[in-house]
Amino acid sequence: MTRFVADLALALRLLARDWRAGELTLVAVAVVVAVASVTTVGFFADRVQQALTRQANQLLGADLVVSGDRPLDAAYAAEAETRGLTVARMLRFPSMAGVEGSSVLAEVKVVTAGYPLRGDLRIADQPHGADRKAEGIPQPGTVWVDERLLSRLGVTVGDTIAIGNSRLPIAQVITQEPDSAIGFINAGPRVLLNDADVAATGLVQVGSRIRYRVLVSG
Repeated sequence: MTRFVADLALALRLLARDWRAGELTLVAVAVVVAVASVTTVGFFADRVQQALTRQANQLLGADLVVSGDRPLDAAYAAEAETRGLTVARMLRFPSMAGVEGSSVLAEVKVVTAGYPLRGDLRIADQPHGADRKAEGIPQPGTVWVDERLLSRLGVTVGDTIAIGNSRLPIAQVITQEPDSAIGFINAGPRVLLNDADVAATGLVQVGSRIRYRVLVSG
């Protein structure tokens, strides 16, 4: 016990000496700065993660996307619907779009009613015109295109373009898509097509480069 008291007294004297010398103050400041730095970085990273989580579904156009290069089993959509979730379907593939004497390689997106399930699809009545949130998808027998396709083909709203075997009038100009991906295929103009019209185009065949997607939200 006596030894313990002596050691404690020595420790206290050394502590008091180091405190008066300012060494402990420097250590304390360094610890506070280190803890503050780690806490700040952790807080910032957490905020970024939360923001990405909130925005991820808008980037997908849904809460969940099931994707494949072959037709997806109907069980995916059926199971989602039995759980009370909202379901939409989409096809994406490259194809030529054109008018008499001119054509461009475009990304064709075929959608069903309800698309997009998350985020906003925005359209305008004319190129460079004021846009608005779309209240649905293209009516059967029409297409929506972006401004790049209009400029490359030299057409405008109301003109007819060829998509596969179909000839479809342009009804609206696309200004924003929630799930517009960054990549090679998205470097081209975009065409939005109603699912009811895809069979008539003759573009969905064996060997076609198609991405099939089931979009789910709840």
